[in-house]
Amino acid sequence: MTTRERFNKVFHWQKPDKVPNMDFGYWDETIIEWHKQGLPENIKTNQDVEKHLGLEGAEIIPTLPIINGLYPGFEHKVLEDKGAHQVIQDGAGNICEISKESTSIPRYIKYGLETKKDWEIYKRERLDYKREDRIGDVRKVVEEAHSSGMPVRFYAGSLYG
Repeated sequence: MTTRERFNKVFHWQKPDKVPNMDFGYWDETIIEWHKQGLPENIKTNQDVEKHLGLEGAEIIPTLPIINGLYPGFEHKVLEDKGAHQVIQDGAGNICEISKESTSIPRYIKYGLETKKDWEIYKRERLDYKREDRIGDVRKVVEEAHSSGMPVRFYAGSLYG
């Protein structure tokens, strides 16, 4: 059963050969630890892990090239170097503290969107859905997915940031 057939069965309340499993990715440190526990050393990326484990992960399934979030995003920049940590501005305009030594969820210091005035600026400058450059070659992605037996996904953001 192809991945697309599997997803179609699930979404039509039918029984697939196995339930699709989509993880949202793995911290670099997790993959390194898995190497110590027997994961082959050539498995290095999220996509490698998903293929190795037989998952239908987000890194494998083609994604429609549609930017539905802030566009353009804010400039990523380092505001302060604190040794093992940095204070940065991320692509959403948030001010965060991140580790330079590991990957994890950042510690948010200030959000880029806190007031009605912030919202008005976001809406005007970064949420213009009439911009044609927000949409890439959708037809190409759909055709490639169709010919490979894959479903197509649309990324609509995350509850986690």
